[in-house]
Amino acid sequence: MGLAAVGIANRAATTPQPTEGAFTGRESVLAVVRLVVPMILYAASFSVLGFYIATGVYMGFFAWYLGRYKVHWILTTALVTPLLIYLAFEVGFKLLLPKSFLYQLIPGFPL
Repeated sequence: MGLAAVGIANRAATTPQPTEGAFTGRESVLAVVRLVVPMILYAASFSVLGFYIATGVYMGFFAWYLGRYKVHWILTTALVTPLLIYLAFEVGFKLLLPKSFLYQLIPGFPL
């Protein structure tokens, strides 16, 4: 690991650094804000929506927001990924993740 640190330090010292900062204009700051705000809303929605529903909504939103994907792929990803996470963590590892309000309203509702 120390050898890797030396290699990284050497590369940083020998590679020319850009003269401009990372956030040179308004557009670059807005690009970061467009990514950070949905992440904060996603994390804040855990208490209401739970991990699985919030993850599906977040993934679906970002796939739609990026605009590179067809609707059927967005819906498939937004539904299948939380299901696979549920099966892996709750069923496989027996690890409990935050549940939605539906968990208390509908007995046996896994999400």
